[in-house]
Amino acid sequence: MRALLVTLPNSVTHVPLCCHEETGMTIDPIQPMSALYRLFAGRTDASRSVEGNAGTMGLGEKLWWAHKFFVGAVEHAEPGKGIEEHFAAQDLSFGRPAGFVPVATARLSSAGDILTSEHLRPDTTAHIWDEVGDFLFGADLAVANLETPVAPSRPVGAPPKSILSAPPLNSSREVLEIFAGGDRFGFFSTANNHALDQGPDGVRETLDVLDEMGVGHVGTARTYAERDAIPVVDVEGVRVAFVSYTFSVNGRQVPAGEEHLVNYLRLNMPDVDLSMIERHVQIARDDLRADVVVACLHWSLEFESYPVRTVITNAHRIAELGVDVILGNHPHVVQPIERHSYVDGSGVERDALIVYAHGDLASYLDAVPNSKVGNLVRFSLHKGTVAGRETTVIADVSCLPILRRARFDRDGTCTDFRIHDLSAFLRRHEQQGDLDSADLAEVRRLADLTSSLLP
Repeated sequence: MRALLVTLPNSVTHVPLCCHEETGMTIDPIQPMSALYRLFAGRTDASRSVEGNAGTMGLGEKLWWAHKFFVGAVEHAEPGKGIEEHFAAQDLSFGRPAGFVPVATARLSSAGDILTSEHLRPDTTAHIWDEVGDFLFGADLAVANLETPVAPSRPVGAPPKSILSAPPLNSSREVLEIFAGGDRFGFFSTANNHALDQGPDGVRETLDVLDEMGVGHVGTARTYAERDAIPVVDVEGVRVAFVSYTFSVNGRQVPAGEEHLVNYLRLNMPDVDLSMIERHVQIARDDLRADVVVACLHWSLEFESYPVRTVITNAHRIAELGVDVILGNHPHVVQPIERHSYVDGSGVERDALIVYAHGDLASYLDAVPNSKVGNLVRFSLHKGTVAGRETTVIADVSCLPILRRARFDRDGTCTDFRIHDLSAFLRRHEQQGDLDSADLAEVRRLADLTSSLLP
């Protein structure tokens, strides 16, 4: 999510376009859309190879973003690249190699972006986990992306009702406790485009809160030493290292001399310098004796159902640096999953699991219908030996598509916020017949879209 400053020809000037968490916009989007259609020719239903970085966007790319937000999310891949066919042919049946002797097994679950919203409160979320909690928290460790700073010394800031303003995001500890600690999420990535919304002090406060709650984190840091102290979590005898990076900081300046604050790499660009990732993987493998490296990446393009070719290429490059699992976020919609097979430098065949985008876990982007659904992922890590050689392999990959729904009172105040099992929700309401025909048709459309993207 971001604010975009757009100068519109023959129209209002300097209109910030920002993702918001409610309907009820206060300006008519027809004028910017007219400018969009005057500017662009050709297909608008397929991905375009752009960076998507709010800090570097020109006018054309800003208008393309506005099209995706106001007119409709993009459900077709970049043309002529074979991307849809590539993902349709994916086989995610990771398995143990012949002769594998198991020693330990860890089960991990992963989810998407957690974004602040005035709808997310302790009194509205009493039943938020009823349908998906077993899938997520029945694993040995649950991981998600915390996309909202938690800086207690500063006012809470949520995406605005109006698109005329875009206050920096900030949440509270009481909201964070809906998600973190105890038997809920035990680890967060914090490198994302909102990491600097509350400035350097906001980064430090967020990490202090997570430390106080006993929740692991990676991607932002208070010092250079902390940035390079790669966290390794012992999960049922499997040593799992986590690294995290973001393609954007929404045009905010990382203070000179404090580059440790957020791991900022332009991951959506071709030929991006991946030396930081390579160094961190080496620290995890060689110095900390990690069995597995998981990379949480904030990347790809918002409101698009497929990654562009540049992102796919960079995913493969990152995997081949020694990353076993990539957990992607940022697009606010579901993107596919891939098994990337390659031969490493020592001649060993390896498989990497790449989740390009989970979609949001908790948000309320009601203006973008495709953002109402997300994906939860669960997988096992089996540590053992093959012919006396130690190895850890991925297995048992499964997905649970989700649907977020909120209920409101007559004043428009949220009274209940839930994350539903999408398939179970659709079956239940088809049987009960208690949704109006348009609502039911939309849920069916979202279920069909999600099933076309996932195994």
